[in-house]
Amino acid sequence: MNTYRLILLALMLGFAGPALAAAPLRIVCHGDSVTQGRGDHTGGGAEWTPTFSYRYPLRNLLVDAGAQVDFVGSLQTGSFDPDHEGHWGWKAAEVAKKLPEWMAGYTPDVALVLLGANDITGKTPEEHRAGIERVRGAMTDIFATFRKKNAKVAILLGQCFQEWAPFPALRTAMAELAKAKSTAESPIVIVDHSTGWVSDPKKPDTTTVDWVHPNPAGDEKPARNWFAALTPFLGKIQAMPKASAVDSKPTAATSPYPPVKFPDASGWGKNIQRTMRLLATSTAEKRNTVRILFYGQSITEQKWANLVAEDLRRRFPHANLVVENRALGGFASQLLAKTADTDLYPFQPDLLIFHVYGAHDKYEDILRRTRERTTAEILMQNDHVTKPADFTEETDAAKLPPAGKHWDAFMNHNWLPSLAKKYGAELCDQRALWKAYLAENKLEPKALLRDSVHLNAHGEWFMAECVKAYLRYDPKLGPSPAEDWVKTYEVGKDVRWADGKLRLDFDGSRVEVIGKSGTAAPAAVRIDGRKPSEFAELYGFTRAVTQPEGKWLVKWPVIAPITSEKPLLVEDWTLEARKDAANDKLFTFTLAGAKTGADGEGRSDTRFVSKSGRVVIETNDWNVAYATSLAGIKPVPEKFTVKWKVEPRFADEFVSPGAKDATTEITVTLAQGLPNAKHTLEISGSAATPIAALRIYQAPLGRK
Repeated sequence: MNTYRLILLALMLGFAGPALAAAPLRIVCHGDSVTQGRGDHTGGGAEWTPTFSYRYPLRNLLVDAGAQVDFVGSLQTGSFDPDHEGHWGWKAAEVAKKLPEWMAGYTPDVALVLLGANDITGKTPEEHRAGIERVRGAMTDIFATFRKKNAKVAILLGQCFQEWAPFPALRTAMAELAKAKSTAESPIVIVDHSTGWVSDPKKPDTTTVDWVHPNPAGDEKPARNWFAALTPFLGKIQAMPKASAVDSKPTAATSPYPPVKFPDASGWGKNIQRTMRLLATSTAEKRNTVRILFYGQSITEQKWANLVAEDLRRRFPHANLVVENRALGGFASQLLAKTADTDLYPFQPDLLIFHVYGAHDKYEDILRRTRERTTAEILMQNDHVTKPADFTEETDAAKLPPAGKHWDAFMNHNWLPSLAKKYGAELCDQRALWKAYLAENKLEPKALLRDSVHLNAHGEWFMAECVKAYLRYDPKLGPSPAEDWVKTYEVGKDVRWADGKLRLDFDGSRVEVIGKSGTAAPAAVRIDGRKPSEFAELYGFTRAVTQPEGKWLVKWPVIAPITSEKPLLVEDWTLEARKDAANDKLFTFTLAGAKTGADGEGRSDTRFVSKSGRVVIETNDWNVAYATSLAGIKPVPEKFTVKWKVEPRFADEFVSPGAKDATTEITVTLAQGLPNAKHTLEISGSAATPIAALRIYQAPLGRK
């Protein structure tokens, strides 16, 4: 990560001060699952909600304080500044061995270290003492590696928070080690995370979901501890300037890159105005929730998406933004069309920001299904410029048939514009903006690239500028079509209680309750006279992923999609696979569901239908070798386990979650994935049932 990139990140976050001031403080968060967070990890039970660990609230504390920081690391998880070194399930000794390799790409100023829990094994005092000694030795090696890269690195050593033995002894040992190894040039500071920690998930003030992994409150607690310990190293805190809610102005004097000179943007953003209205009309008293999903492949995984998200948070500080990046590097449209079933449609975004290479028909499949299954507005991106020949490519759509020789030109000047028009999407024409920017500044395409296609820091900055220019609210553009796809019915005004029933006839595929303060008995929910759980469409699979023994989690699905022929149950599924003895490109396997039980065995070269009919795997939906290779695991292990879940996308009863924040809507999804048709909703309760409104989502396509 070069100096320009570090300076750029601080400037794009809006910190005041002279141009090209001191670089941001580079912070690496080192640890295991507590540091990685559950943003891209499967497991746990009903309370296992995705989080991005203490890193997310810590980042917010730092940004809110105006601190100039940059998280660094070899891993990325999250839609904020995602770099980190949290390795799920790793021991301190394993981290110590790999650390020199990981640190080849960055040099931290401050290292936050929270390791050692996975090293403590066994039940006897002797085993515990041996584990503590292993941690002591590993930490000594880790400190040495940090200091070899930066002799003045500050190390904040977090104390493991578990209350039971031998963790108090481990904390004592780490405090002694810190005192022995700390120097004036490279201080080691102990950060206590154990005080006030409640591991028991059954206690009302618990900080975990399963005795070990933090819940959201458990993420906030260490974030505050880290922030307090970081304060002496942050230097002078500077306030952030105000920004326009209507337009995101291109950075100029504060940027190390040539300034952007975009053409008239007065018509940009027309098809995403519902999203922008929700953002722009958020106030401190009424914080609109806006869900934004970045989806694509390796280009979308790059930091430009984080710059865009940070810009939105700065411009719309009162909005309750829920931003995720579910891009999968290496997955072209042919594969994303399969993973969208688990990643895109269930997220139900208000805005989808989308770019992908690959087959044109599969690209359309993703757009069409998004229109059939969600009410998302769509911001499509065409391709950036990667080679000099792009400047002279044919741009007349009539001269660019699908079977022609000029594939890139066909996609960018024929197919993508036609899809944007057909599906009412906004098209960010960053290809034209790229050409103009390069020509204006006499730059070659490679000036914005780190290889033949991926962006360098300059390219990440410029792509963010292109996308931000379309994320503008302008009432003069009029309402977007999506305003008609989402309807809110206020209780007492648009819909009323009568004879103990709240009844609404509606057209749509998704129903939400907006709660209010107060408590009442659970209210039974019926749709067309049936419990929501009786609709087969309201169950869905998660990604089918593997974590080979001794390896890290493979986030790319090894089987996709998984379908069913019979109604599903909410349960976990486990597939145990082994290479075929005669052909190591094939796999034999057994399958079991947590509730269904043993459900059959099969081979990857034969269509599989489980005994219950709840799992169907087609032969061309196996993707083991490619998925594991993308994770750097070669060859495919001799045996491996694949896990996935069936998620409920319904509620048979409305139970008020309580209005914890009066400024933000509290919603409960009653049904997501209904046939997109006419239905009747009935909720049994009374006027005392804490329901403020009902919200209906009707996808614009696929109506029945």
